[in-house]
Amino acid sequence: DDELLIAAVGNVVVRKGHLVLLQALATLEDEGLDVPWRVAVAGDKRDATEAIEALIAERGWAGRVHLLGARDDVPHLLAAADVFTMPSLWEGLPLAVLEAMFAGLPIIASRTSGIPEAISSDEYGLLAAPGDVPDLAKHLGAVLRDRELRARLGTSARERALAEFTVSVMTDRYLASYRGERA
Repeated sequence: DDELLIAAVGNVVVRKGHLVLLQALATLEDEGLDVPWRVAVAGDKRDATEAIEALIAERGWAGRVHLLGARDDVPHLLAAADVFTMPSLWEGLPLAVLEAMFAGLPIIASRTSGIPEAISSDEYGLLAAPGDVPDLAKHLGAVLRDRELRARLGTSARERALAEFTVSVMTDRYLASYRGERA
């Protein structure tokens, strides 16, 4: 209860930016961040695992950063989380971001590829330049330090998800398109 859980979902590969996330947290810690946190990453351990584990060991974060491996209980992880991150270097429109929106989580993500289609920065989450550790640290620090900002972003993300990304909304839009109508 006295720590914030930062969740990330995605295979542990370079393009998912998990190392960038940890580098941003190291920056915040070096700057004196006084908010206790933990990180849980759900996804297969792949090509970026060694570099991430080296940083975890270097920083003494063995009990704070958890590489969970592949999971079939991501909704439970999201329910336990306080913040969701998607610091990808490039991405499509990740389902994990939409799931985090439905979970009502504040989202810190990269401003790349399809992510800005779902997340307008400062409205439904905060977007950082891909691979930009200081930019990600700035946004992550703001959300970790400010309970009201977390609540506002999480609430607005959920409202947008319910209004824009449900199966019924998608179905209605496809039907309108097939009929030549504007949805």
